[in-house]
Amino acid sequence: MNKKDFPLQIHTDLNSLKTKFFKNFKEANTSSPLLRFEDLDESSSFYFEINSFKDVSSKGVFQYTVTYKPINQNKLEETSVSLNFSDLYHRLESWLNVIQSYDVTPHFGNNPILENYIEENYTEYEILDDDADIVSFDLRRQILIDNYLEKVIMYFISYEESNGENLEELKVVAVELKNTLTQSTKNQVVRKLSVLWAMARQKGIPILKEIFVELAKEVIIAIGKKAMNLN
Repeated sequence: MNKKDFPLQIHTDLNSLKTKFFKNFKEANTSSPLLRFEDLDESSSFYFEINSFKDVSSKGVFQYTVTYKPINQNKLEETSVSLNFSDLYHRLESWLNVIQSYDVTPHFGNNPILENYIEENYTEYEILDDDADIVSFDLRRQILIDNYLEKVIMYFISYEESNGENLEELKVVAVELKNTLTQSTKNQVVRKLSVLWAMARQKGIPILKEIFVELAKEVIIAIGKKAMNLN
């Protein structure tokens, strides 16, 4: 999309949404719709799209057509509606509140030990920089984390062959992070690493020691944290 194909007010409106809400969502790379936010949960089908706009007055007042899912906490289907910018802003806030309610509500089938491990990891390694929920890691750190994940995936494959144990769930998490690394903010990456390390810990200390204590040292130091030393 060419910037000059759109009125300046459209840029102002949509940039304000990205600035306010990007840290809470994953922005999809797409030329159509105009803007699409997706739930950070890789298994989720929840999204919010801004599809088009039209000038509804002679004074440059625009109306936006949006499609989103879910409608609310109890209606999980998709809906489409046309809104002015103020209503669009508040609708996106309401949609975010639904997503956040899901995030803080335990699944009735969740494993509380695993959830505790995830939060323990994230509390320890969360990045507190002002931009940690807005920007991605620099190229050097992205390459470092990518190389780490490659080693982790190879370790899982080798472990499966040697021990006859299925580590498919761990491999899926590592591959998903590897594939989304350059589209994720710093703390989105840390959150996904926290999940990977928690799942490995639940599988057993030998696996955790290999992918966390041994292989992850350089990554942990690179993100400004202290690596674990068992010596």
